Amino acid sequence: VELIVQTSASGAPDGVRVVDRMSHRELRELYATASVVATATRPNLHVSGMTVTLEALATGRPVVNTDTPGMTQYVAEGETGHLVPVGDAEALADRLVGLVDDRDRAERMGVAGRAAVEATFTTAHMCAHLAAILLPEH
Repeated sequence: VELIVQTSASGAPDGVRVVDRMSHRELRELYATASVVATATRPNLHVSGMTVTLEALATGRPVVNTDTPGMTQYVAEGETGHLVPVGDAEALADRLVGLVDDRDRAERMGVAGRAAVEATFTTAHMCAHLAAILLPEH
């Protein structure tokens, strides 16, 4: 298993490759090789990690994320990925290892994640949703 973390923070433990920034092409290539994508965020008042989550799901990768407010709109627990309590490193590791160890389940979650993005999170869906909110019906 190779762990790759995108962060500007220093002090990663041995065995973790840290990247500060990636081009869109490099990121797309990284998603293509990933078994699972994790996003661990701190407690906050709004959804955080949404972009990475949707990108991972769109590329057919299961996700393991911290359960910050709003994340349940993007991750269907046990279907497209897992949500773990904020700060629970053991739960995060358990879910990640579980998906790495069970490739069939990870693949099913990835397929379900891609389908969810296509059904709900495309630009066309976003525009239709905004139009419904902003434009009064006649």
